[in-house]
Amino acid sequence: LIAMWESTKNEYAVLSGYPRSETQLGQKSFRTIPLICTAKALDWSVRHMLKNTPGDAPMRDDPLRTAYFGAGLVFSKAHRIKNVPYDPHLHYLFDGEEFDMAMRLFTHGYDIYQPQDTVIFHFYSSPAENKRLGINKFWDYQWGRRFPVMFQSTRRLKHKIGVQKILDRDPQVHNADLTDLEYYNVGTQRTVLQFLKYAGMEGLDKEPPVVEGNCRLSRSTSSTPNGALKHVPWADVDKDPLRYHGTISHGDTTKSGGYY
Repeated sequence: LIAMWESTKNEYAVLSGYPRSETQLGQKSFRTIPLICTAKALDWSVRHMLKNTPGDAPMRDDPLRTAYFGAGLVFSKAHRIKNVPYDPHLHYLFDGEEFDMAMRLFTHGYDIYQPQDTVIFHFYSSPAENKRLGINKFWDYQWGRRFPVMFQSTRRLKHKIGVQKILDRDPQVHNADLTDLEYYNVGTQRTVLQFLKYAGMEGLDKEPPVVEGNCRLSRSTSSTPNGALKHVPWADVDKDPLRYHGTISHGDTTKSGGYY
């Protein structure tokens, strides 16, 4: 992980994605790498959720830049946790929490990369397997009580996005949990609109919402380091860890602070 992170030459790199299934343990080689490059809008007018769509890309020799954050694997310098802490007020929100983190990381100047090498595996189970094995998931019960709370969380996310058309579409937009929003909000190095364009979500304000993603670009076999998706410069360009659209790195990215 450290070697892959250092290969990005980016102090603000975040390695993230969905791990391979534990059923692939022992497999010696892979022809593709896991990749999140799009999402689905789930019942946007009612439940206001965005769900990442897992996919893959051709195998390559370096981490692949992507707009999407996967909670299954996250590795970065520890300052990420200080600068972009997890929002503890997204109560009962499952689909949408990863979108929140991706947007906040991007606007705070971080770049997400899918690692090319497999370092961990994950046990994925179906609802039928959960029942057979007696595995209780938090989303399996008590939703009569939880839905009103979750709706406040999804509206909190809408306020972070801040696109007026999205806010105006929800008649209960003010029935939101906005506790400490200024502390868990988006950053200032890039804008939310830049993130939506970067992620292929410019149609999120349409009715119904349109999420095109950026799979065609991300999956291309470009020989450009870290793939064809380009680094978006910071507003404060002199502090950007990757200047000139990611072609030049400056500063020591390997010795300051710990990893997380």
